[in-house]
This record gives sequence, C-alpha cells and structure tokens, in this order.
Amino acid sequence: MEALGVSLDFSPEVTEEILEQNGIAFLFAPHVHPKLKQIMKVRRDLKIPTIFNLIGPLTNPVQLDYQLLGIYRRDLLDKFAHVLANLNRKRAIVIHGAGGMDEASLAGENEMVIVSEGEIKHIRLQPEEVNLPVYDNNRIRGGDARDNADILLQVLKGKKGAHRDTVLLNAGLGIYTAGKAESILQGVDLAAESIDSGSALAKLENLISISNRNKKAVG
Repeated sequence: MEALGVSLDFSPEVTEEILEQNGIAFLFAPHVHPKLKQIMKVRRDLKIPTIFNLIGPLTNPVQLDYQLLGIYRRDLLDKFAHVLANLNRKRAIVIHGAGGMDEASLAGENEMVIVSEGEIKHIRLQPEEVNLPVYDNNRIRGGDARDNADILLQVLKGKKGAHRDTVLLNAGLGIYTAGKAESILQGVDLAAESIDSGSALAKLENLISISNRNKKAVG
C-alpha cells in the first residue's frame, strides 16, 4: 500500500474516519495490534506462511457483517467457515484457490465454503462459470512492492490480461459476499464496470489523498 502512495502512519481512530469518508481503508496490523510489531521481523525472515497468515483476518477489530477470506490450506476450509459463522457474519466466503492460492485463482477449480445466516454450503467455481479465461498462476507472478503497485495501477487504468481478470474474479467475489450482487458472475461484471468507468482508480486516488492528509493532521 505504501508503494502506491497510501500513508499507513496514523491511529485506528483515523482509519475509521478514512473508512467513513472514502468507503475503503487499510488496516495496518502493527497499528491495530501493536504486539505484532515484535514478530514482524521473524515473519519476514522465515519467508514462509505461518499461523499469523491464517489468524490475522480473524482478528479484524471492526465488527464485520460480511467477510471474504482466502486460505492456503484446503483442510482448514470448514474450520474457518465455522469460526466465521460463530462470529455472526451475515455472509462470508472462505476460499482455497486453484494451485494452493490463498485467493481465487484462474488456474482451475476454486473450492469455497459459503456462510450465510449461519448455514454453511460447499461450492466449486471454475473460471468459465463467470466468463473468465483460464490462466496459469505463473501469469500473475509479481515482484517487489514497487512492481506490484505498478501492476495494480495498470489494471486500474484499463490494461487487459491475466492480472485484470484475476482482480475481477476476486473483486467480484467480494462484491457478491457483501450482498451487492445476486451472483458471483454479476459481481465480476460490476467489478469490470468499476474499472472501465474509472471509478476504481478514483477510489484509490481518493484513499491516497485522504490518508496523507490525515497523516499530516496527526503527525
């Protein structure tokens, strides 16, 4: 996020203000959970997923009604779904992507568990079902923070290809999870409209502006 120009140097209270103003915000874990600062270097040095990758999304301080959560371990799909049901999510999706991804993938079949009003349902999703092509996961391989920021900006500016289609799939799932679409396919279509209209890029630019303005206000 910092490579995109988003300031993360402010309190959780300011984050709430940004969310109210912009409809989107980023929660920087060390600010929300200060004790995590003590293990950040260890996590970076390990360079492998740890338990903190799994439990992090469950420690969100915001009382959520809707949540999309990706996990890299297929065997934990049910466990996480039940946790989200116990957290009283109105709707949540836990997803294990094709190729072991902790997000939806266009490489093949995605396994998902949908939690809706306490009920749990298993589904499988292929890219073709939402009118998206199949890509190998290597096609979306990124780089360092600057490289990844550039990739995202190109997507938001309308560049076609594997990165855009992967964004559409995951954004579409998020839109559907939040109850803003009647189906995942409709969610994907709405995500495409947001990018093509320039709305998604404008939202990011507004987040950059507001976050830096608030940083100065509290610095």
